[in-house]
Amino acid sequence: MEILRNITRHKLRSFLTISGIVIGVLALTTMGALAENFNALIDGGVKYFGSSIQVGPPDGQAANLLPMSKIDEIKKVVPVPGQARRRDRRELRHSRHDHGGRS
Repeated sequence: MEILRNITRHKLRSFLTISGIVIGVLALTTMGALAENFNALIDGGVKYFGSSIQVGPPDGQAANLLPMSKIDEIKKVVPVPGQARRRDRRELRHSRHDHGGRS
């Protein structure tokens, strides 16, 4: 009974304490829900972009997504005679290493 008497005696302090607890619980619940939502958004993005590659001009302009299933079709395309094959950075790095720093 002494607890109830102290609560009624110090109304402002009791109100502030209860309000702080309620706000803390609401904040934790909201942050948990936001974290779940962000995880779902990230998983959706990984599923969408994970099965596609981005194909576009080398200057970095906006590009369309190409499904990974199209890779085999692209590999079957006959190269144009006289067209230089573009080498990626890994190939260039390995060829410099193999030839003593000269490409």
